[in-house]
Amino acid sequence: MYRFTIIAVAAAGLVGMPVGAGAEPPRLPEIEMRLLDGGRDGNGQHLAGVEIRLEDGWKTYWRHPGDSGLAPSFDFSGSTNVAEVEVLWPAPSISRDRYGLVFGYDREVVLPLVVTPNDPDMPVTLDLDLDFAVCADICVPLRDADTREINDGKERVVIDFYRDLVPVSLEGFDERGVISVARSDNGENLVLKLSVGFKPGADGRLIVEGPQSWLYAVPELVSETDAGATVFKAPLADIVPPDTDDGLELTVTGVSNGFAFEQTVPAP
Repeated sequence: MYRFTIIAVAAAGLVGMPVGAGAEPPRLPEIEMRLLDGGRDGNGQHLAGVEIRLEDGWKTYWRHPGDSGLAPSFDFSGSTNVAEVEVLWPAPSISRDRYGLVFGYDREVVLPLVVTPNDPDMPVTLDLDLDFAVCADICVPLRDADTREINDGKERVVIDFYRDLVPVSLEGFDERGVISVARSDNGENLVLKLSVGFKPGADGRLIVEGPQSWLYAVPELVSETDAGATVFKAPLADIVPPDTDDGLELTVTGVSNGFAFEQTVPAP
């Protein structure tokens, strides 16, 4: 017996789930969602985590799901002595299914939480209502809830493990991330060109998000230069609408073996 609530598909905007009169309900995988206690961090804040565990072959989503799916949505409004909760996102895998690009996590993930209390001297209790989706051959939008006092740090080790997987935030152009951006004309369309400091053999991938969150691309690897930069290209129109004003910014998430980064760079 599952404790999850299946959310209406039309509201969630998901594909691949049977609907209509007489349709068989989807088979839910074995799912576990719970809050983890990371204790106090010494700076007046508390650490926690949202753990999601699934069966083999199932996945859940990053803060941007890709071409389909549902990004997790968090409601902490029922919490006690909580002023703010920051959700940290470990670097996602980048893959494709029959519906297109998928940004997410296979089988299990812990999303670390940084909790700022109203009163650092008083106990903190997190109350979470979570909307999220799990997908295999079908996608199932779900809702679950959990409550946990954040105090003794029993799960601090696993939370710290996933904190280490959160992309490093880079400011401006940086040799560890995006070194430069430019636009070029391939004769038909404007192309965004990014030079990135991935190490040779790092198997690096990029997700580039435009100023509107629904505009994004996974640029194609073009070459690795002798200077150590990896060059990627993507159609500029996939990321920045035509005839937009100058001064727009792009959010670039880079994922590679052993290093991930997130960086805001100016649109060329």
